[in-house]
Amino acid sequence: MNLQNLLQNNQIEQINTSAVDARVQLDKAYKQYRFAKKNLSETGDEDMVYNHIYDSLRLACTAILYLNGYRVKTSGPGHHWLTVQAASFVMNELPHEFERIEKMRKKRNILEYGKTLPISETDLKQGMSDAQTLLERVNTLIGERESKLPIA
Repeated sequence: MNLQNLLQNNQIEQINTSAVDARVQLDKAYKQYRFAKKNLSETGDEDMVYNHIYDSLRLACTAILYLNGYRVKTSGPGHHWLTVQAASFVMNELPHEFERIEKMRKKRNILEYGKTLPISETDLKQGMSDAQTLLERVNTLIGERESKLPIA
């Protein structure tokens, strides 16, 4: 599977977006990240913190898509999977982080729609590390695009 497949299968579409649209999504991602970081040491709230870390990653993936003029077409089942997959294809870097994001997505799905799973301190720390890496990289990419905008 690749970006062309997702376009041909009508799962993502090209849209007219800007660095500003991507920045809005990234700001939302940072808000989720900051909440998770603030509550990381709260015992008993691991699943909630895990969800916020995951949401920060998902929103960063949406920012990547917007920055490159794409969006996922469906809001139904598989929407998050498509968002992560498409972002990894568009970005074409951080392969280990995207592998872990996909594992995190699966675990979060089980937590959200299935049974209770233990969330370890290692899960939380790795998620926070991946979120920081991805958010910083997306911030840099948006900044590069913003610096190329004409001055009004």
